[in-house]
Amino acid sequence: MGVSILKEILSEYGINISNEAAEKLSFYIEKLLKAPFNLTSISDFRTAVHKHVADVLLPVRNIEGKLLDIGTGSGVVGVVLCAIFPIEAVLLDSSSKKIAWLRRITESIELPVVPIKRRAEHYTKVNRECFDFVSARAVAPLNILCEISSASCKVGGTLLFYKGSKWKEELKEAENALKTLHLEILDVVEYHLITNEKRALLKLRKTAPTPDCYPRRCGIPRKRPL
Repeated sequence: MGVSILKEILSEYGINISNEAAEKLSFYIEKLLKAPFNLTSISDFRTAVHKHVADVLLPVRNIEGKLLDIGTGSGVVGVVLCAIFPIEAVLLDSSSKKIAWLRRITESIELPVVPIKRRAEHYTKVNRECFDFVSARAVAPLNILCEISSASCKVGGTLLFYKGSKWKEELKEAENALKTLHLEILDVVEYHLITNEKRALLKLRKTAPTPDCYPRRCGIPRKRPL
């Protein structure tokens, strides 16, 4: 039942996926809704497909390589993209419970992901310029997000940031961060979910190595954003 509903909803967006991918995503959504602790405020399968699966897939055409998903939470972005595209992902979060849950679920559906418990500032400070893509959704304002994530992106790589209707204000406030961190706007994909939310995917390209002093130590990017 879940597989057919998932494919039906995605087809309304013009998204067609294989039965294998649909089975993995259906299993993931069902487990997410039944998680023993609060991973999502959504309680029904159909809404979860719209707001988690369709939201992630609609603005993305094709990606491949290595992905780092910052502040992954329930793993939505990394799990959905790995189920569809030829990528390997690291799912990064500071919550032990969320990471333990993600390990169990992603192992069950054999996704090429590695959930890791660590704060973004700590991880990206050490693991520099080793990912083709870095993604985030509902993590932090753009200027903060750029600092805590960009060091791990390769030069020439792409940062994929899912944002809501106020993305223009965030982009304006992030002008200094973009310049300081050698990031440029590659594209902004605006889209609507059938559930009426206005959404945008900000695609940023990294044009040069991140200065060694970034990210600053844990907590500073939020207290004194660029």
